[in-house]
Amino acid sequence: MDTKGTIAEAERLWKDVKRKNLMVKVPATPEGLPAIEHLIGEGISINITLLFSQEVYREVAEAYLAGPRKIRRQAAAIPRHVASVASRSSSAASTARSTSSSTRRSRKPTTPARRSG
Repeated sequence: MDTKGTIAEAERLWKDVKRKNLMVKVPATPEGLPAIEHLIGEGISINITLLFSQEVYREVAEAYLAGPRKIRRQAAAIPRHVASVASRSSSAASTARSTSSSTRRSRKPTTPARRSG
């Protein structure tokens, strides 16, 4: 989804659900970064997805921090309910490390335990 579409959908959900604990998922993509900044700046809580590298995590942090600055420039108090979650995939980090490692171990496939009786 593009930036404008992500923002429009998040604002629609925020308005329709009317719950301060709602967290709208926003991807950490080039199109999602401006949406992260905008939505946090509007007081909408977000759950940032698709974090697969440290560089993208830094970009997300910068976009997130720009949101409250926008609120302050408008001389408004930052709503207490504004929150975010940005979870980096541990499997992606593990995959990146194991493929770059010079030592690789082969794993034997595991067979599910059979039940008797």
